[in-house]
Amino acid sequence: MQKKIIYSLLASLLFIFASCTLETSGNADFDGAWHLVRVNDSIPEQTNIYWNVQGKMLLLQDKDYENNYYILRFERDNNKLQLSSPHVAFDYQDVPLEDLTQLVLFGIDDISAPFTIEHLDGSRMTLKSATKKLEFRQF
Repeated sequence: MQKKIIYSLLASLLFIFASCTLETSGNADFDGAWHLVRVNDSIPEQTNIYWNVQGKMLLLQDKDYENNYYILRFERDNNKLQLSSPHVAFDYQDVPLEDLTQLVLFGIDDISAPFTIEHLDGSRMTLKSATKKLEFRQF
């Protein structure tokens, strides 16, 4: 009787562990909250700018203004980062962003131009576009 109980428990645990899979984004060190600390080797005017990466989504935040959230999709291929589909989030809705100049504060001058990932590890990231070099510290 005791063997049946133990075998039943082991079988149940086996099914539980077999049905659970670990999902990863494949982003490795890129996932997380990144604080923009330098733009073109200078301290940015706005010092509370964050890029938050999860899955294939990028959330841009200006922590000085809690209502400013921008959501973008991205594709990362080796050392290239391509942003797309910018939306502004407010009142629990995501609305396509029409005025792309709002992204300049976050170091994004041209949504169609890719960034080159010059450096990326668990604590620092450097992105370079045609006009800017952005340096981040993981938060």
